[in-house]
Amino acid sequence: MSDSGFSQGGFYQFPLCLLAQNLPFTELLNLSFQYGVCWYLHTKQPLWRSMPSSKLKATFDEARAIIKFTGATPQHFIATHTTAQRFIDQWQIVLQRKTAFVRFRTFDLHFQVRDHEILSERDWRVLAAIFSALGDKPMVKLGWERIQCRAAGWLTPPPPGATPCGPLFPRGQIERSLRKLLDRGFLFGATYRRGERFWSNRLNQAQLRDRIMERKLHSVTTAAETRNTPGALSQKTKLPA
Repeated sequence: MSDSGFSQGGFYQFPLCLLAQNLPFTELLNLSFQYGVCWYLHTKQPLWRSMPSSKLKATFDEARAIIKFTGATPQHFIATHTTAQRFIDQWQIVLQRKTAFVRFRTFDLHFQVRDHEILSERDWRVLAAIFSALGDKPMVKLGWERIQCRAAGWLTPPPPGATPCGPLFPRGQIERSLRKLLDRGFLFGATYRRGERFWSNRLNQAQLRDRIMERKLHSVTTAAETRNTPGALSQKTKLPA
C-alpha cells in the first residue's frame, strides 16, 4: 500500500487484543491498520465482502477518503482481515476474554510511526493502552500496572505464563515512554495528590486539572450530602425509639 499523497487527518480503530500477538512491529502496525480499514467497511456494510465489485470499489474509495490513505484494493486487505478476525474470535468466543477498541490517527500513528519511526514499539503500545481505556471519555484514571497489561493486549493482568501475551514492560520502561508521549504532545497527564494518575488526549493540561478537581469536589460533596441525609444512618447506628 502506497502512502504517497495522503494528507493529515483520518482515523482507524482496531481491537486491543491484537497487541497480544508476538509479531514483528511493522507487521503488527500493518495488521492493525488493515484491520481498521476492514472494520470501517464492515460498519458501512456488514456483507461488504460479497458486494458487487462496483459497489465495493465505491465503498472502498470512501474509506480511503475518510481514513486518509491511498492505493491498495479491498482484496489487498482481505487475507490480513481474515487472519486478524480468526485471532479475535479465538480471543473473545473461545477463550471468553474481553477487549476494547483503540482509535488512532492515520497520519502520525500509522504512517509516521511505520515510515519514520517517530515512536518505538513500546511507546506505541503504551499509547494504545491509554487510548483503549480512554475510548470516548475526556479523561481516564490509569496507573502503570493497568497500562502494562493493556500494552500487552490484556484488559486485566494476565496470569503467569498466559499465552498469547505481548511484552509486559517493567515500570521504568513504561515511565520513560510516558514521558516521551507527554513531551511530544500525544497525551496530557496530571497526578492527584494521592498519587492517582489521570490521562487525556482531548483536554489540555489546565483543562485536565480543572476536570480532576471538579470530579474530586463532586465526590466530596456527594459523600457529605449522603451523610447529612435523614434516614441515611444504618440500622446499627440508629438511636433506639
